[in-house]
Amino acid sequence: MTSPSWAADLDLDADVDVKRAFVSVHGLTGSEACGGGVLVDDNVVVTCAHVVTSALGHEVTGDLTDEQRSVELSFPFSENGGRVRAKVLGWFPRRGNQDGSALGAGRRTWYGDVAILKITGPPPPGIRPVRLEDHRLGSTVFSWYGSGEATTPVVADVQTLAGPWLVLDTASSARNFTNGFSGAPIWDRAQRAVVGIVVSVEPNLPRGFAISTREILRWIAGNMPLNRAAGHVVAGSASLEAFREALDAVLSASAPHAGLRSRQERAQHLVRRMRHTRRPFAEFDDDEVDALVVLALRLHRGMATLAAEAAAITRDPRLRQVLAAEALAVRPGEFLSDREYAHLARRLLAETPAAQVRSAAHRAIPGLHSLPSPDGGLLPTLAALEELSHRPGTVPSLIRTMEFLAARLTDDTLREDLRAWCRGVSERIGVAEGALAERRAEARADAARGGSVVRVQVQLRRKGGTGFEHTVWVDDGGGSRTVCAQDTAVPLDKIVSCIESVLRGEVHDGVESVMLEFFLDPDELDLDVDRWILPGVVDRMLGVEFDVVLRCVEPRLVNRPHWLRSWHRLGSDDAVVLDEGHTTPTAVYAALAAAESEVACVVAFPSEADRVSVIAGCVYAGVPAVLWARRPAPADDRSRIEKLTTRERQAVLPRAVRKLRGMASGQENHFGGHVALLWDDPHQYPKQLRLGPPG
Repeated sequence: MTSPSWAADLDLDADVDVKRAFVSVHGLTGSEACGGGVLVDDNVVVTCAHVVTSALGHEVTGDLTDEQRSVELSFPFSENGGRVRAKVLGWFPRRGNQDGSALGAGRRTWYGDVAILKITGPPPPGIRPVRLEDHRLGSTVFSWYGSGEATTPVVADVQTLAGPWLVLDTASSARNFTNGFSGAPIWDRAQRAVVGIVVSVEPNLPRGFAISTREILRWIAGNMPLNRAAGHVVAGSASLEAFREALDAVLSASAPHAGLRSRQERAQHLVRRMRHTRRPFAEFDDDEVDALVVLALRLHRGMATLAAEAAAITRDPRLRQVLAAEALAVRPGEFLSDREYAHLARRLLAETPAAQVRSAAHRAIPGLHSLPSPDGGLLPTLAALEELSHRPGTVPSLIRTMEFLAARLTDDTLREDLRAWCRGVSERIGVAEGALAERRAEARADAARGGSVVRVQVQLRRKGGTGFEHTVWVDDGGGSRTVCAQDTAVPLDKIVSCIESVLRGEVHDGVESVMLEFFLDPDELDLDVDRWILPGVVDRMLGVEFDVVLRCVEPRLVNRPHWLRSWHRLGSDDAVVLDEGHTTPTAVYAALAAAESEVACVVAFPSEADRVSVIAGCVYAGVPAVLWARRPAPADDRSRIEKLTTRERQAVLPRAVRKLRGMASGQENHFGGHVALLWDDPHQYPKQLRLGPPG
């Protein structure tokens, strides 16, 4: 194989660390790559089990024979392609669950599918293991075809964790994952670390899947010496040792507890609790601590469950604290035990919509952006919240969210049960005294403010003829998060369908009101988005159903301080009235610039020919609130429109305009059906807005 011509420039490459550890797995002929892999220790490679069977030329579902335990590898980014042989050290074919049940017919997700290979001899010069880290939701990651060719990168966003797999969105990538990517490392450039390996792809959709690093480490830790791969790779090896010492002290305690007198009895009790069985467990072949830790590292929530169950059979509060803290250090994204998680997800929240939990999360955690779509149900949302990191002694994001959720529940019993759950978990994991009480007080204050306001933010950019490219964000108090994006031109009815889908997923009983914000270029500000129809048994107009406003942010960013000052003057003066005499942006700008102070609100009655120019002039003059009529308005109608913009009523303009549109519903000639509102809050806009002309 010819090494890539750019191998000599690796030192200048942002992806040098993963490329030096990138492995290609070759078939019997030794030519084409069957998939990829990654060097995680001095001579240890991880790939997918199905990549190894592809290299062998046939499917293997059971154990490998001695003849099948040797494969050929290469390092495509080494000086000469670096061909080596490797033995299969650990072999874990696809299974239906963690306990190893057979994979059912038609099953599209699975556990296992991991192979650990040991290179027979030193790797080529310049090759080094890569660092493994836990994934970050919302992060952008990269991968390459199993051959390592430079022209094969896939760019993806980490959407969520689904069991052992990362769900990867490749909608923004020039190519999707295909056969031949399996086993290749998932590279997080920001962390400079590998966060998984490619395992599968969703047919006909821009979506791929990867075995998470967390899952990979379970298999490594369970099948290699703890002081080697597990201690070398698992985050916080010092914490792992501290956990072992605390566990050993629990097993060796002289005073019996819960009827468990001997070390063996206690160890077997812990194994049964972790495996959810009452069956006796065979005698331990190795030291009890080693056996328990290996099992915990291989199970989802294993470390947290072992810490919780061990804490329950010791009277020593110091050991309980050490077990909880060090388990969290080893598995940062898993602080709930199996029982705690099951009680929350299957009992307390069994009837709670995912959208309601998401809303509570965004109120509880300022700046939160990445959560799975509510269409996927409650469990992915809970998993994503549990994964959010927190410092020892502080309240985890998931518990903060549950406190905010509880504060708005009308079911008194459920509210108190949920708070009791929060209190119990917080005590076990060592949340500092008073920290939970502070979060609970914040949640009660939030509930006192009433229902939440959801902003659905839509950026439209004309792209050829009548089509628009668009992006949709949702902000329910924690910042804007992308829920839909289309960078090719689509007709307006498709955009309306997208908006309707977002509204169905985001609006629930805890939402007090919805504001639809349309971000437009200055020359598109007369687009009548408020008159768009949601089709159904009864056609519904957007501007009647919701507060619909227009936004035009880009020209304001040049002088944001002026924008802020103008916004904060809303309610200080009556609106400035612009009549048909103002016909150009320059004339409008001059009239507004001559005012004694920043103009916060304008009501305009331009002619149809001058309308876009007049509104654009207001935008460039920094006016954040502009109300105008899209058709000539008689004197009486003008008077009614102007009354909406008196200083006392400016703060509620979006609601007042919606009410006016409702009065005009079904009456084509009513002036209320032809008013538009620009409402540009400098504190509320997606920081991911695409600026400049559309591509």
